[in-house]
Amino acid sequence: FGPFFLQRLWLQAAGIRAAALVVGRAGERSPLDRLKDRKTRFPEIPAVFHSHQMREVVKFLSAGNALVIAVDTHSEKQIEIPLDGGLRFRIATGALRLASRHRARLFPCNITDEGRWRFRLELGRPVPEHLLSGTPDFMAAGKHILDELLPGFRSEERRVGKECRSRW
Repeated sequence: FGPFFLQRLWLQAAGIRAAALVVGRAGERSPLDRLKDRKTRFPEIPAVFHSHQMREVVKFLSAGNALVIAVDTHSEKQIEIPLDGGLRFRIATGALRLASRHRARLFPCNITDEGRWRFRLELGRPVPEHLLSGTPDFMAAGKHILDELLPGFRSEERRVGKECRSRW
């Protein structure tokens, strides 16, 4: 969740070969984004993959690389995770399906922009393997992701609420 485009760069800065899966087609990417994609620690690997490049994504994952995928995006395949108070949270299932199919570890991550080039990165415990293997339980896996990240969301909500009240 959050400005996930930064995560690929942070992983690469730590020496981890990472790319991002983004919506749209390669030719639709802006010239500025394509220019930024070429500035990477690992120029031999693509910075991003698009949804029509799934064969390349599979090869990339099979080689042991990390793939960053936003689950808080609009996609055709989503599930609704029930929350307290009758609320429901929608997440895209692409990351869950890829992790299940290729036995990849899936780590929930939230990046919060705190302003002035300050970011907070929260990494949750990985989704338990049994939720993604055999007959995967995407609902339970999605609930795990939210359970890992909700405390951070709630603390951010309290912080922003205090800021708003102090301004008014």
